[in-house]
Amino acid sequence: MNLETALNPIAPVVGFSSLIGAPDSVSSQLYKDGGLDYAKQKLQSIITAQNNCQSDYAYWGYEGQKAYWRAIVSILEAVELVGKDNLPDVLPPDVTNSVVMDACGKIEQYGNEILSKAKLQSDKDNKE
Repeated sequence: MNLETALNPIAPVVGFSSLIGAPDSVSSQLYKDGGLDYAKQKLQSIITAQNNCQSDYAYWGYEGQKAYWRAIVSILEAVELVGKDNLPDVLPPDVTNSVVMDACGKIEQYGNEILSKAKLQSDKDNKE
């Protein structure tokens, strides 16, 4: 699969209570371009904001973004290993009817699985 196909099915998770209780912690900003360094900086800024937040509402608002950007970092690390048009095929996460913490976990796992399979693919290619 290519990078665009890998990115299309995921987005930051937005919980209703965070949207009401701490709207400044909620974002639906998607990765467009900017590379791995940009994604890592974005993730770090979200982690810092979450560490400094003052409510459970804000914590979970940032958690949805953090899960998304962790997945993005994993996917972009996979791109560095195998190329943007040669990512391993991984089924996108089904977050339908999932609570926030489960949806976050599924999105992070998706990125981790792409990276894990890309590492195996890269190792195999390097041995041949």
